[in-house]
Amino acid sequence: MNASCQYTGLPASETRKDDGKEIRVSREISTKLDFFRSSNDRLRNKFLNKDEKALGIDFVYDFNEIGSKNESSYIAVVHIDGNGMGKRISEYSKRHGKDNREYINSIRALSDSIEETSSKAIRTAIIRLLESQKDEDGKCKIGGVVEFQNKLPFRPIVFGGDDITFVCDGRLGLTLSELLLRQLTSDDKKLSDGYPISARAGIAIVKTHYPFYQALKLANNLAESAKLRINDIEKAFPSEEGKTSALDWHFASGGVIESIENIRKREYKIKWKEGSSEICGNLTMRPLRLGESVGIDWRSWNTFEEIISKFKGEEWEGKHNKIMRLRETLRNGPHEVEKFIKIYNDSLPKEQPLPKIKNNEGSDKTGWVDNTCTCFDAIEALDFFVWLEGGRK
Repeated sequence: MNASCQYTGLPASETRKDDGKEIRVSREISTKLDFFRSSNDRLRNKFLNKDEKALGIDFVYDFNEIGSKNESSYIAVVHIDGNGMGKRISEYSKRHGKDNREYINSIRALSDSIEETSSKAIRTAIIRLLESQKDEDGKCKIGGVVEFQNKLPFRPIVFGGDDITFVCDGRLGLTLSELLLRQLTSDDKKLSDGYPISARAGIAIVKTHYPFYQALKLANNLAESAKLRINDIEKAFPSEEGKTSALDWHFASGGVIESIENIRKREYKIKWKEGSSEICGNLTMRPLRLGESVGIDWRSWNTFEEIISKFKGEEWEGKHNKIMRLRETLRNGPHEVEKFIKIYNDSLPKEQPLPKIKNNEGSDKTGWVDNTCTCFDAIEALDFFVWLEGGRK
């Protein structure tokens, strides 16, 4: 009886050593392992400097190396995609398409500027991770939380264009994605055509052994959800066209694989009674626009960051059980939240029990703005949010 490949189940053609272990592999996997070594060298040479390589700093090779033992076994699979780049390149081509040489040079310059912007964004993310090292409990930890032993809990998979796909520790997924998206789309990083990139990000935070293909599919689905949010913003605010970026995420703790639309409809839509009327509300305020709120549109990353800062701050410190009770109460609508605040009044922040949304009176008493909950996303993300050096705190 022939031995089977340990990765594919196909007939094994040879025995290889991988990370010091002998494994049986098919011809296909053998070829991939050969290619992986050269691609790994390319990744190191592109994004790590001489001093970092001398210190033995490297990228994670195995997803099982991501996370901290007995603390977290989640990874974030992230897909970032530029907005309207195909249309933009097509229009750019028309402007420079009369002369072949001019066309070639202009498209090459645009391509090079995209590659440079993308690579600088990834390099900045790596620098920020290294700068965020702190000594906690005798161990080196990124942001004081994620254990770090020379292998960065971050690995770019697709890079070099306006598409970036990477994997990182689940607890770094949100802040690292926002940092990378912000670096990629910054106004001071204009491409050769004179305009910056706008983009969207989808962040799937899943268990380490969750099927990777399905996690990537979910990340792409979330990026498309963020794109719909961008379209809505640009339709409402025409002056924002081509300038808006957004991100969306989901925590998938189980193995159920379905569309984000179905998940949100089942898990994040609620109803409550107001007099004789039945009100339908959204527990989640995602997707979020990158950066500041604009006008009455309060659903932004900066607002989310301010909300999560409050729940991670001194006023709520040591009140984990009350935060969990609040999360369940939010499912019953704003009136139940007001009752919750009255019951626990003595042990909650006095002046402002809940985070207050600018220009929305009463949001600090109900946890809701109209039919959208302000606090649920932040509470759900508390264990998956690690401040990086230089972030707002």
